[in-house]
Amino acid sequence: MLVAKNKLRTIADETGVRYAATECVIGANDPFGWEAAMFDHYQAMVQALCARLARGGNPTNEPREGGSTYTYVISEEHPMRGEVLGFLSGVRRQAEELRKRVVAYNRDHPEAIETPLRVTTYVGQSSSMPSLERETSLS
Repeated sequence: MLVAKNKLRTIADETGVRYAATECVIGANDPFGWEAAMFDHYQAMVQALCARLARGGNPTNEPREGGSTYTYVISEEHPMRGEVLGFLSGVRRQAEELRKRVVAYNRDHPEAIETPLRVTTYVGQSSSMPSLERETSLS
């Protein structure tokens, strides 16, 4: 059934038949699969770091590679608090919409992917209370 729906493809060789997923999407709030999503995120970050190291640490002008880290220090009353805290969910919505459009196009134009380029984007966000971190590390 999943093969017929193009969700899985079969790989047959001398060891037998194996199945491979054509895509795997684990939602941000899915209770299962977060381990695979975490590994995927880690792997994407490490690949970006290794690409930079392979260039001897030199930056690239290539707009499709790299990474950036931004830290925002905000208070409870900060006028941009909602924007900062909602940044990740906004990027997720944008990425999910783009992925859906790319998948739909690829499904309708399979000939357009003769030499595919796999582009992986990783995004993460965390928050902490610096004063609590200092107190914890001292005890």
